[in-house]
Amino acid sequence: MEEVLNEIPDTNIELTPAECDLANLVSIKNFVSTTLKEENSLDVVCYNAGIACNTAASECLRTKEGFELTVGTNHFGHFYLNQLILPKIKQNTGRIVVTASSVHDPDSPGGAQGSKATLGTLEGLQRDGIMFEMVDGEKFDADKAYKDSKLCNVLFTREL
Repeated sequence: MEEVLNEIPDTNIELTPAECDLANLVSIKNFVSTTLKEENSLDVVCYNAGIACNTAASECLRTKEGFELTVGTNHFGHFYLNQLILPKIKQNTGRIVVTASSVHDPDSPGGAQGSKATLGTLEGLQRDGIMFEMVDGEKFDADKAYKDSKLCNVLFTREL
């Protein structure tokens, strides 16, 4: 923490280290109930999870609750955290920043490579609940899972 504070000269700032594992809904809830319990309002929140499995991976890894790890962390983790802290974000002046990637767009250079992002009809979620492998119901594809998670981030941001 000293190293971070040294990078910001002449600033009277207090940093509080805290754990918030976006692949674990209990960790997210604990983070909000302990770390943020004293905060009445937040000025800015930045959601920046970007976990990605090796594109050649064939095993569908899971979050603590059983979601596919990439979408579970990059989207559902952010979504749940946001739902818990939204009341603390300053009304009218608070800002929410969500980082995504152009790979969500099949027409972008990154999105055109390999598997394409598509959520389809959400069949995987409808059919398999939290045990889905892919949101669209297809077989697990690590490359597509990352791209789908970034598409979820974009759609989530548009709804905010």
